[in-house]
Amino acid sequence: WWGTVGTWTLDPVKWPGNSFRESTDFSRENGMKTLMWFEPERVTDPENLAKNFGYNTKWAICREGVKAISNNIGDPECFEWTVGQICKVLRENRVEMYREDNNCKSAELWAYLDACEGENRLGITESKLIDAHYRMWDRIIECTLSYGGCGFVDSCAAGGGRNDLESMRRGVPLLRSDADRTSTALRLSMTSSFNKWIPFCGACTKETVNQLDTAGLNDAYIWRASYLAALNLYSKFVYAEEREFDSLRWGINEWKEINKYFLKDFYVLTPWHHREDKSGFTSFMYFDNETGKGILFAFRQEECPEPLLTLTLPKVGNLSLTDKDTGEKLSAYNGKITLSFESPRCAKLYFVEVI
Repeated sequence: WWGTVGTWTLDPVKWPGNSFRESTDFSRENGMKTLMWFEPERVTDPENLAKNFGYNTKWAICREGVKAISNNIGDPECFEWTVGQICKVLRENRVEMYREDNNCKSAELWAYLDACEGENRLGITESKLIDAHYRMWDRIIECTLSYGGCGFVDSCAAGGGRNDLESMRRGVPLLRSDADRTSTALRLSMTSSFNKWIPFCGACTKETVNQLDTAGLNDAYIWRASYLAALNLYSKFVYAEEREFDSLRWGINEWKEINKYFLKDFYVLTPWHHREDKSGFTSFMYFDNETGKGILFAFRQEECPEPLLTLTLPKVGNLSLTDKDTGEKLSAYNGKITLSFESPRCAKLYFVEVI
């Protein structure tokens, strides 16, 4: 009922060895953190968990026609066993950050358990399980903080379905949605809406056909559509002929140059578009009012026929825009500015400064 071990960091560093203990010790010295991925609301082998770890198989919820076996954390005894097992693993291995997944359809589970309780019990299971879930995260956060780990969790669960208010009081979406691993148009659509509410988040850095594809496109257009406060390097860190390491270095370096702006004021400058709409422009701006500086992204999407985009900039003063790629400087004295794009599927990055 738990899975992947991973690492996350602001700066890429080289691992000194292969053992988990060596890696975690090295990580603390160099700013790298260790993350472990659990799935506490689902079990795959209740009998062996009972035999080897003291699990009670009555907590395992099996439903006819449903492959997933759910773990009833709404049961107080199950809750204590589950939290105890998770915290034991985290503490013994000094894992700094807990990450969660949930591969089952919760609404269907709640309805099933409500029916098992009897008549007029609609919503009881949902209440029990959600309350238990928040309390579980509180206990896990308390555990990781006790040895210098993170005071929050990664909310990546149910494909982004846990980005609710109470969860966001306890966690951050390092991957804001499973679907965000596919098209660039979808990623731009999400940034234009999602980031207004949850600025600290992450997406992938590739464009793929399906969510779990390991191979896909990765160029300047995709990189710039993928830059967020959290950068997920969706890449196989082993030798592969199709791996473009120069592109990887380029994207990491550009993100490090501008990531100080991603939690500053956020302005969406173009109308929102549907994830399948590639016919227009997308533009947004991050701005630091204290320094009078920021960055502006502008995307001429794949099927956009127009070469010119006129923007109304936020009222933060007269602005100078410097094209990151060409060094060309533009000025906006009345809040209006027109940008020119050479071709469709073009991403521009401008450094912005009050003049």
